[in-house]
Amino acid sequence: MRDVLLLFTNRIVAILSTDEPELKIVSHDAMVAAGGYNRLDPGQVAAEIHDAARRLASILQDLAPVEFARRGFRDGEPRTVLDMDRGLEG
Repeated sequence: MRDVLLLFTNRIVAILSTDEPELKIVSHDAMVAAGGYNRLDPGQVAAEIHDAARRLASILQDLAPVEFARRGFRDGEPRTVLDMDRGLEG
């Protein structure tokens, strides 16, 4: 979850700071394989998840409605800030 929050934060920041950027495609399987998640300290990871969630929430809460329509492209397909925000729900 920590890495997903960081990925979405980085993508949203890129969209907000650049006109229609190309968003890096991430292999989630490779990220898991490289992450060594089973060796991480659970307390440290929990703190990092908390920090990442707060940072993303802070960015999203300060956006004007028009900024949610800004978009980037992942593999040629558009993704808006709103799409990413909705992707984190549920």
